Amino acid sequence: MDSMKDKINALKTEFKVYLEHTDDLKVKVDEQLMESEKIKNMMIEKLEERSKDET
Repeated sequence: MDSMKDKINALKTEFKVYLEHTDDLKVKVDEQLMESEKIKNMMIEKLEERSKDET
């Protein structure tokens, strides 16, 4: 009976670690999305400046 409880606890621990890892990955993806959004906005600004300069 103990070994079954041990296996369940081990699985719970493993799953908790997996969830933490998944959360870390989600944060990294969110950071990359924010960075790419910044870059996109900078490019749009530069294109708008160029179009103003040309007129």
